Amino acid sequence: MAQMFRRAPLRAITQLVYSIRHYDYNYLPAVPVAIPMLVFGKARLVYVLSIVNVFAVPVAIGLTAASKAIAKSAGYLQTKSLSFLVPLVLFLFPPFWVPILRGYPDIGGLGFASAVILLYFRQPPQLLKTGELIVCGVLLALLVLFRRWYAFWASSFIMLLPLDAAFYLWNEESFDFETCRKIFRPAAFIMMAFAISLAGIAWPLVIHMIKTPYRDIYSAYRGSLNIVESLQDVARVYLGPFVCAAFVISVIVLAARRRTRRICMFLFGQAVLIFILFVWIQDFGWQHLFLLMPTIIILVSLALLELASLNSCIIVSVYSLVSIMAFVPVFWQSIGPLSRPSEYIAPLGRCFPLILHDLPEIRRLLSVLQDYDA
Repeated sequence: MAQMFRRAPLRAITQLVYSIRHYDYNYLPAVPVAIPMLVFGKARLVYVLSIVNVFAVPVAIGLTAASKAIAKSAGYLQTKSLSFLVPLVLFLFPPFWVPILRGYPDIGGLGFASAVILLYFRQPPQLLKTGELIVCGVLLALLVLFRRWYAFWASSFIMLLPLDAAFYLWNEESFDFETCRKIFRPAAFIMMAFAISLAGIAWPLVIHMIKTPYRDIYSAYRGSLNIVESLQDVARVYLGPFVCAAFVISVIVLAARRRTRRICMFLFGQAVLIFILFVWIQDFGWQHLFLLMPTIIILVSLALLELASLNSCIIVSVYSLVSIMAFVPVFWQSIGPLSRPSEYIAPLGRCFPLILHDLPEIRRLLSVLQDYDA
């Protein structure tokens, strides 16, 4: 993409627009990464660092802002510590780094997801302005266009909007038409904005997605496991016992608090919906954990904020230490005396540095050829 923009920018833009309107996997994620590569070259290190700087860092900022907005809306007086807690949880989460190191730009979609969460949860939905609701719908459409499988995140979010409205309606004293209209208005505006934006930008793609039997096409990427077995596989291979335990504890802690119950139930319900819908089509890979990442990162960070009020130093220090022990084995083959205990808390998936073990043999062959040439 970088070469195309350098040689024929108008043609590159034309192909970009066409791909967005017609292709399941378009060129949109490649464009922001291509810009730094125009300046610094096309080496793999430049490519990976471009993903980190263009996508990963803004995503960390976005998730932090979303978490702080949720905390303020829930009535937390001190939210500054989330500026440390969210990056801590995110950067010590192996599924955040593995796709990046393998060259997947898919993490950029979390920027749109973070913006949607920030806009929708920073205050009660009925207080959101019409423009903010329309922006949420447009961002959801852009999320789907960024990577096709982010449609699972967008569709699950939209499916839960009426239930979120019903949650507020349950707490109201009256059930008259005007009350219902105010409460269900945000869900209706977001749905309409999403549908109109997606159809207006990429109508051919919408028709293609409706007609395509994705479950049949991706059957080769789907094993014979049932939902429970798939959940166990994802937990064992990609998350690890420590992350799973931290997430379960976070859900329990936040669901037990009245002020965080709504966001906890919404994000947890969204994660359940995403998982069920996704494994019906295909099995999870490292990059698909981005679908669950906002739920895991935000809920664990908020739970740490809640528990840190009891004893901040001990809670955060213990979490940091155990996170490092669960994080390092995924990327480093030998960690000395910590290898044994880390096996019990780290995921089974590995992403070791790529090493050419046959380099000595290649050098020997070259030496032999040089001898023959001499």
